[in-house]
Amino acid sequence: MKITEFIISLIVLLGFSSTIHAQILAKINNKPITVENFKKTYKQASILAQGAYVKPEKVLKDLIQFELGVQEANSRNLASDPSVALHMNRELFKGYLEKSLGPKVLKIHVSDKERQQYYNKFPEIRSSHILIPFPFNATTAQKKEAYQRALKIHADVKKTKRPFNQLTKIYSEDTISKNSGGDVGYHAKTTIHPNYYNTLLKLSMNQVSAPIQTNFGFHIIKRTGLRPFKSANITFINQAIFELKRQRMVDKLFESLQQKYTVSQDKSLFEKIKNEL
Repeated sequence: MKITEFIISLIVLLGFSSTIHAQILAKINNKPITVENFKKTYKQASILAQGAYVKPEKVLKDLIQFELGVQEANSRNLASDPSVALHMNRELFKGYLEKSLGPKVLKIHVSDKERQQYYNKFPEIRSSHILIPFPFNATTAQKKEAYQRALKIHADVKKTKRPFNQLTKIYSEDTISKNSGGDVGYHAKTTIHPNYYNTLLKLSMNQVSAPIQTNFGFHIIKRTGLRPFKSANITFINQAIFELKRQRMVDKLFESLQQKYTVSQDKSLFEKIKNEL
């Protein structure tokens, strides 16, 4: 985030002091910029700059420009503009989550035992694949055509005695991996498409899957390796467990909220739309 953007965000959080005896550096109409507000904003901007010099004049200029922009936006009633209202609602949603869960999220801890348990369920797995792609926003007919090609290729893979790494050069349309035997390296649960990873989990070593679909196309996958826990990417594991815990907090928060509001869903329509994706 740029310093200017941070200052603008900070203004929203700090607000302008309205104490009777506050020293006032500037006024925009009747809205004051106080010494206290300026000092707080300048201090935070200096921390963000990590030792780089922050010009006081620039901080004050940003404070003034922010208030000028807000007042002009209000004079034009921009809050009623749909795109502006959407942005404001998103900020309100973020603010609600921060106020409701921020302190709890900061206290999330991941233990060694939790890392080991998570990795036992979701290890990093190495694989190679043959990709039969379809275009972005492909039609049902295009996906069907790609799937039929994938089935034919899979049948050829099953009956041939040629090594899989040679078959990738013949059949795969993944220009990045095909010349290296289709190898896509090790992947964790969070670093590859769920359909691809879940298929890998079910395969035994050197087993080849039937065609499975991702947003890239259809893949014929071979499981080629399993990374031991001691060599695993701890950062990925920590992030995955942290996100699971954070999401549980969010879900619990909104489950309680749903008791206060009427929420209805057209499940049949949703299933219809989902199948069209």
